[in-house]
Amino acid sequence: MNNRCIYGRDFIYKKYLLVIIWLFAVLFLWVPYIFPYFSFIDEQGLFASAVQIAKGKLLYKDVFESKGPALISIYLFFIKLFPSNYTLALHAVLLLLILFNSLLLYKILSKYGTDNFSLLAFLYPFLLACFYPGNMIGSREPFLTFLILFVFCLILYFPNNNFIILLSGFLSGTSILFKPFGIFFIFSFAFLIYYYSKKLSKCYLFLFACSIIPLMFLSYLFKNNLWNDFLLWNFDYAVFISRTIPFGKKVYHGLAMLGRILLFNPVYIIFGLPVIFNKSNFNENVPLIILSFSALLWAVLHGLPFPHYYIPLIPFLVLLSIKGFYLFYKKLGPIQNDIKKYLYFFIIFSIFQSLLHWNGIDFHKKWIEFLKEKKWKADYEIKKDYEMIKYLRENTDKTDKIVIWGLNPKIYLFSEREPGTRFISSVEPVNGFVYYAPSQIKQFLPAEKLFLWDMEENNVKYFIDATNRSLLGMAYYTIDKYPYINNYLLQHFHIIKEIDGYKIWKRK
Repeated sequence: MNNRCIYGRDFIYKKYLLVIIWLFAVLFLWVPYIFPYFSFIDEQGLFASAVQIAKGKLLYKDVFESKGPALISIYLFFIKLFPSNYTLALHAVLLLLILFNSLLLYKILSKYGTDNFSLLAFLYPFLLACFYPGNMIGSREPFLTFLILFVFCLILYFPNNNFIILLSGFLSGTSILFKPFGIFFIFSFAFLIYYYSKKLSKCYLFLFACSIIPLMFLSYLFKNNLWNDFLLWNFDYAVFISRTIPFGKKVYHGLAMLGRILLFNPVYIIFGLPVIFNKSNFNENVPLIILSFSALLWAVLHGLPFPHYYIPLIPFLVLLSIKGFYLFYKKLGPIQNDIKKYLYFFIIFSIFQSLLHWNGIDFHKKWIEFLKEKKWKADYEIKKDYEMIKYLRENTDKTDKIVIWGLNPKIYLFSEREPGTRFISSVEPVNGFVYYAPSQIKQFLPAEKLFLWDMEENNVKYFIDATNRSLLGMAYYTIDKYPYINNYLLQHFHIIKEIDGYKIWKRK
């Protein structure tokens, strides 16, 4: 029986129509999430930090960052290449990454021999939007996901090509520079190269190529005397954060996030998980299983309840589910035409109810609001903080150093004033972590000392207390919980104005 009889003529003849519908739906689903003036907390802070690095300041020493340099380098790239429209350029690339990832999934499935069911890879943008879409574009994971899928596709198609292995290793080495957890993907790809080529020499070649980028980064650290600063923020601080979260809480966060992904997208449970435990196809599915496990480790080892950590896992759940759906459909035989519409209805229902659960419609409301106001400039981004930003622009000099206390780094960006401390993208090292009550803040003391040192060394002129205007919507980090900083502020500054919940302190 030929493929046309098995899979249906409509499925074959309408594949181009499916792609057109996919493109339209992607734009409808994702444009409201990636529009340049709907920026997120991490994004604003990273751009504010990248602006300082573009001026010649050094990462880790002059600009705080608790992760590798990969993400800040990406933001710096957009600032350098698109100095007037870096946010627009970044968000356009984020949209393209969603499209490219769909194409990579399609190529991977085609290599696995799922025939015309490979076209279901274009459901990826829908399934990604199902899982808290507002949090899916604001960090390193979209770039890491594309990197992982691209390298996997290269290895899958060219496992014995030395140039491709070198290229794959070179690209894989950058995963460590996003976060040390990238080592899981490097080990996974090294195993897959041996799995496909059966040659240890290919693995050694791959691992050699993986070391190039990290070694270049280490030489940069030593050349600029940044090794101690790097260790302070990437290891000492990371250990501090890990200890502030009880082990039971870490396990709970991991199980809760994974449970939401699986339960609110039943397609993963019905078709994806059985593939993992299918003995007859286990050897063929080993690469997908290993990479899925690596992506899961990347997510859960953070120990934090943030959905974006799980983005790298979604493509592999999609791959397993489509492969499982293909195998299930194939086993149905002659009766498949009678029940296929119910299977497709089940998939559509799973996607639809998941979208409703994550309340993604809120972003479409913002999009409609934006269209009604017809503000196509940064005015829309800053309208809630307009009075504060206007005050700084009109009443301070560009040479004045300011400090924003609270999580609102957009004030640095849009006021165009110089940060007075290295803690630009995040004040968490100074403010500590809170998971239960403000009274239980756990302080990373080296940060408080450096914060005060920066304040004095840079002769900070204005101190903006933005705890009541935090972009997180939480006023946990009040100054009075930090006696040293509070005393310094009372001794050297006085309040001159309050604007929309902001308290403006000026040096005496």
